Amino acid sequence: MKKKQKDEFKKLNSQWKQNYIDILPKDFDLNSGENPSSLYELTSIIAHQGSNADSGHYQAFIKDDNDLTGENWWRFNDDKVSVVKRDKIESLAGGSEGDSALILIYKGVGLP
Repeated sequence: MKKKQKDEFKKLNSQWKQNYIDILPKDFDLNSGENPSSLYELTSIIAHQGSNADSGHYQAFIKDDNDLTGENWWRFNDDKVSVVKRDKIESLAGGSEGDSALILIYKGVGLP
């Protein structure tokens, strides 16, 4: 990501966080661990590829925090790291010998 894009991303992210804080009750503690919005964002997936639990392969998919569109995810496959698109993430529903999402990790929207 270019420096100009990084600066713009930081500016937008900071502005969004401030807008979010401004609408919370004044006595709300952001470090309490409570999610005031009740909204959650999918951030990571552990997936299994194989026909059963006794064989196959595991991979991790992590959302790219620097991608404002949510289109790009990191794929960690042993020592290989690559970028995959959101449609790959949406295909992790399983039902075959392809990748199947096993563990979904969410983050509360608005939490630090």
